[in-house]
Amino acid sequence: MKIGIFGGSFDPVHKGHIALARQACESGAVDLVVFMPAANQPFKLDRCPANGQDRINMIRAAISGIHGLEVSDYELSNPEEVSYTINTLKAMEKRYGPEHKIHFILGADSFLKIHTWMRAEELLSKYPLIVGVRPGFPKNELEAQECFLRKTYGTEIIWLHNPLLDISSTAIRDGIAEQLNTVPEKVKEYILEQGLYY
Repeated sequence: MKIGIFGGSFDPVHKGHIALARQACESGAVDLVVFMPAANQPFKLDRCPANGQDRINMIRAAISGIHGLEVSDYELSNPEEVSYTINTLKAMEKRYGPEHKIHFILGADSFLKIHTWMRAEELLSKYPLIVGVRPGFPKNELEAQECFLRKTYGTEIIWLHNPLLDISSTAIRDGIAEQLNTVPEKVKEYILEQGLYY
């Protein structure tokens, strides 16, 4: 089985995240997508996300009833550690066993920077990347990065032709009233019930 680990803050999870995960399964790129909300991301240590349980609850609400989508609290269960992707992928490899192939799902913004991440050579030479693109990322930059990663690390890269939804969690947090239509209905209900982001 091919398993896609989809990491991020998911603060909050939105329709763009769900569309990307569903397309990863429906396209045959993977058989299972595991959402992996981060405890402490190395590039976001100065930000205060919603607490881990709220983010887990929102993801569970968003993926309820959707085949092939799951959520893990692995990184949140290790809150004292910075969430380095390579460590998580190696841990998931051990958890699921050698008969399953681990992939890493990410967006274009992360794809353009991934060679700067912790132990990038190991990550990029060992784990296939599944990349979804949203509006605002020039095609030539993505193609140049693809060429660089394939040539330098032999990275396997799978592009998803997912719906180009121009949504970001930051925009949702910054303008909650205007952005609530960009999250799944059950997530919207949860945000309002819990009084998150405002």
